[in-house]
Amino acid sequence: MLKVNQIKAQILNTEFKFSRYILNGNVAGYQGFVMVWFELDGKKGYFDFYLNLILENKFSSYENKYYYCIPCDNSEEISYLELFDTKRFYDVGDFANPMKVRFGNISNNRIKMFLELREIFLSLDFYDDLHLVENW
Repeated sequence: MLKVNQIKAQILNTEFKFSRYILNGNVAGYQGFVMVWFELDGKKGYFDFYLNLILENKFSSYENKYYYCIPCDNSEEISYLELFDTKRFYDVGDFANPMKVRFGNISNNRIKMFLELREIFLSLDFYDDLHLVENW
């Protein structure tokens, strides 16, 4: 289930994969990368963000974890948030309120994710599976 500004959207695809975290030109660990594509009123949109610097690229590192932060360029939590709601593009600098993200258990190469974002100009509610993508 995905709602953008309280309107139900059709989820087209979801991915959860890893990206190398580079610090001073060296691999310092990995970050989870969440990507969700959707359709709303016949137009395509998406949101994506990096999540939590970890040392090993293990999906189990995110199982049953909860994040509650104001999106900012912070490798400890959520960074590089961007969203296209089919009308306007937003990036991490547009958001001031906390974004809540919670992961459930991994099952059948999927992980359940709950996301809530509340701004005056935008609301986002996501409760669905992310497909785990092995890209290493």
